[in-house]
Amino acid sequence: MARVVVPPHPGVLSALGLAAAPERVDVLASLHRPLADLEGRELEDAFQPLVAAAAAALPEAGVTRFVDCRFRGQGYE
Repeated sequence: MARVVVPPHPGVLSALGLAAAPERVDVLASLHRPLADLEGRELEDAFQPLVAAAAAALPEAGVTRFVDCRFRGQGYE
């Protein structure tokens, strides 16, 4: 590496990024089921308390739902 650039006040840029970023809340839970055993409303029912917690934390925000899945024996989603 021929050159390294270090800003004179790097903490200020970090604080500015935090102040300028939109508010966000992540609400998580685990639901371990084989896909074949997952009942119709079970996933919807699992999301209800998470959506309620997110709405309580940021009432004006939209909610995006994500599901991480893995294969049997896989160590990560």
